[in-house]
Amino acid sequence: MNRTPGIVFEDLLVALKMEGFVLSVNDYIEFTAVFNQFKVDRDTLKYYLAPIVCCNREEQEKFYAIYDHVYSSSETPIAEREKLIRKSVYGTINAVVKSYALSYRIFFVLLLLSIIASAISYWLIGRTNRNSIVNHYSSIDTTMKPLISRAGLNKLYVDKPVHLQIDTSVLRKKKLTDVKAWFFWSVEARSGRMSGSAITTTWQEPGSYKVKMDVVTEVNGKPRILASDSTVLAILPPPVQVAMNKERYALGDTVRLSARHLLDGYSPKDFFWEVINDRDSATIKYVNDSSFVASKYGSYAVALYYKDRKWLCARLIMSVEAKVAASQVLTAGPLVEKENDVHPTAIGWLMLIGIGLLAISTSLFAQKKSKFLPEIDSDTTKGEELPMQVPFTPKDHFIQKLPVQTALAETLIRPIDTGAYNLDVKKTVLNTVRLHGLLSPVYNSIQRKPEYLVLIDAGNVFLFNLFRHFVKTLQSDTVRINYYFYYGPNAFYTEDGRRVAKLYDLRERHSNARLIIMGDGYNFIDYRKGDLKDNLSAELAAWPDRVLITPVPSMDWLGNESVLKKDFELVAADSVNLRRLIQLFSNNEEGSGASYFRSQDVYESKYLDLTTIKELQEYLNDDDLLQWVCALAVYPSVKWQVMLAVGHALLSSRKAAHKLNYSTLLKIGRINWLREEGIPADIRLMLLKELSLDDEIKAREAILHLLNETDPLIDNKRFAFEEKMVQVYTQSFVLYANNLHKYKQYENEARMFMSLWDKKKILDQVTVIYLKNENKQWETPLRSINNQNKPIAPNKLLNELLSLHVIHNPVIRRWLRRTGVACLLLLLSLFPLKDSLYGWQINKTIGFIKSAYQNNSITVSIPVNDCLKDLVSSNNGKLPVTLVNYDNNKYKRMLDDGIKGQDTVRVVFDNITMSDKSEDDPTFYLIIGEREVYCQEKSFYRNYNLVLQGEDCKP
Repeated sequence: MNRTPGIVFEDLLVALKMEGFVLSVNDYIEFTAVFNQFKVDRDTLKYYLAPIVCCNREEQEKFYAIYDHVYSSSETPIAEREKLIRKSVYGTINAVVKSYALSYRIFFVLLLLSIIASAISYWLIGRTNRNSIVNHYSSIDTTMKPLISRAGLNKLYVDKPVHLQIDTSVLRKKKLTDVKAWFFWSVEARSGRMSGSAITTTWQEPGSYKVKMDVVTEVNGKPRILASDSTVLAILPPPVQVAMNKERYALGDTVRLSARHLLDGYSPKDFFWEVINDRDSATIKYVNDSSFVASKYGSYAVALYYKDRKWLCARLIMSVEAKVAASQVLTAGPLVEKENDVHPTAIGWLMLIGIGLLAISTSLFAQKKSKFLPEIDSDTTKGEELPMQVPFTPKDHFIQKLPVQTALAETLIRPIDTGAYNLDVKKTVLNTVRLHGLLSPVYNSIQRKPEYLVLIDAGNVFLFNLFRHFVKTLQSDTVRINYYFYYGPNAFYTEDGRRVAKLYDLRERHSNARLIIMGDGYNFIDYRKGDLKDNLSAELAAWPDRVLITPVPSMDWLGNESVLKKDFELVAADSVNLRRLIQLFSNNEEGSGASYFRSQDVYESKYLDLTTIKELQEYLNDDDLLQWVCALAVYPSVKWQVMLAVGHALLSSRKAAHKLNYSTLLKIGRINWLREEGIPADIRLMLLKELSLDDEIKAREAILHLLNETDPLIDNKRFAFEEKMVQVYTQSFVLYANNLHKYKQYENEARMFMSLWDKKKILDQVTVIYLKNENKQWETPLRSINNQNKPIAPNKLLNELLSLHVIHNPVIRRWLRRTGVACLLLLLSLFPLKDSLYGWQINKTIGFIKSAYQNNSITVSIPVNDCLKDLVSSNNGKLPVTLVNYDNNKYKRMLDDGIKGQDTVRVVFDNITMSDKSEDDPTFYLIIGEREVYCQEKSFYRNYNLVLQGEDCKP
């Protein structure tokens, strides 16, 4: 089949030439050959085409970008291939169709013209009729009201029909009787709509209900409202007439209540009586009952309600009096005098005003920008000494230890045989005696504690720190380990950075050790030979036990791992695979590596891009870990200690501190863009946008605390000091701008940041873009001073902070401070001068000092007469006497049979509340058993006499 490659690849080839690719005729031919041979989709085809014109990795990435851009909106090459096929196959058919189409063209044109003419005629006729109707309707005044009229009772009640109809006189006045129309009603508390010129409805609950009516006609098949009216109907509870058999009653009388319904059809179950006594605010409900017994002195409020307390139908007032002379409480002196005291309101206001003015005077300062924002010479360095990096304090103790690490340590410290033997004298003697003097020597195998030589790849700073922590954890479990780190197989370094010679030197020092290499091992491979470099295999042969712990998941093992397997036992670094080390180093004389071990990695990482949040979420598969990784973007570079400190802060707040362990750190360390010192700018911005605000605040607090811990480790003569202080300023500003009151202690550092910001000296551009948030595409922690819920950009926040400090006159500040101190001194002076100030006119106006009773004791003397003795006896020898104060506090004492030999018994009630009693309230009343005896005095006395008589003496 003939194919035309120039059509398929024309746009792509032109774009490649414009970007600098040199193309020849052979390239065109090879593109066509690949296109014809490999029937793949568009995205896969680019991988077959790229090797034709690309010479290196940069050109390959450039080719992929051009290819994606060219075919992002146009048809794919596969679709174009199908188009070419259709074109060649159906070409003849199209030619035949075109020959006949010309003869019918005139017919189709005429038919189209006739259809257009008919449509125009129909539209013109319809428009004439429609305009006449519209013009007629447009003259109607649709605001004329009312259209709704109500028939029947003047008042509307529940469960009674309500008749609503259209006012025909209004219809005639509005010329609506000549138009075909429909009437639709909408009634509140009724579902659906009703139609007709008149409707009847009822309501079951009292209340206000809205009724709406629309007059609707039809214009060109569409409904149109010609007029509308609405009204609100008041639905009342049923009317009743209530009465009592009399108005005044004595204790024990039966009160009979009656209610007569003025309308028929209502059931008594819908009503209930409520009786309220004014003595103790007791409420007694009588449902479906019309009588009760008057059991207390005083006034009663009797109310009749319909269904609930919202709908009151009627109210009556009645009073209850004693039948005979009642008991009474008489004063016996002396009078309790009121005392002067500072009013609590005055204390509160004076403290509030005084402290508030002092706070304002100390927080406001001059508005001048030069003072608010200090001068910082960001171009001047303070020294030439190293290091450039901030020396953070170790945070490895935050890492949680896994059980597999303990199990591995227990295996690694198990003794191994040395191949030498010694004579066991004791066992030899015993064995010789047992054999009747025949000498039979017994030998014991000599064992030693194994030694391990660990070489850690330092090419990936993150994984280097993780593996070093892993080794130190084993050392803490008494495993004998000597470790070095390397960048290549030609030089090895100790912890202090001193260089050690080649593998020969290590072999001389640690020939008896087991060799463990922690790293991917790629820098050991000679890719031209497909084997290890130089004579590396021969040098490694000095260690029979050789293991390479690779951070590459077993799911990603390819050719490099096949080369390494020739000289090493290869073990993936995941915790589930570390059991392979236990198997390899167990004391199995037959060879521990003989048994088969299947790797158990559950994810891959080497070939994952992880440049979108969705990909990162799928990889981590844990929201806690996702927020932890996003929080790493708060600091401009990848630091091991920063990662641990931030992870500890975030995970602890999320109740997930156990997730900070070797396995999760390994999974995070496998992310490709975390292998360098800094996260790429676009990815870092993506992480900051995904980070929740609460977690961001936690992360910045942790970083700031970590920076402050470095104070003893670095002085201001080092370059690293400037790096540290810029970060201190940045983190302090974000916290301070998030909540000015909570993070007030960071104000000075926040000012330093704002000074650098104002001069455009903040070099961390990702932080600048994130905080600016020019298009408001995400939310930052920065909050407006006037509205804590409103995000704000740094420039606007800077203006708000400057505008706060408008009090620049020291006289005003001094006045505020002195007024605040004066309020506090006035408050202190009120206490010793309260008696002198009470009578002043200013105190009568303002009320600094109040005169009130102080808590005191009251003694009640009760003559021991037959009445009291009978009451005690009738209560089984225990008669309670309760004093009920004006504020309803109750103080209870008990009388018993011991009073019979006395003339008078004195009952003392201690610490009675008196302070806030109104002048119009009686002081208290007594409850003797169940009888209430009232004191009519409105002033307090220290002593009272109780006289028991009349009805109160009956048991």
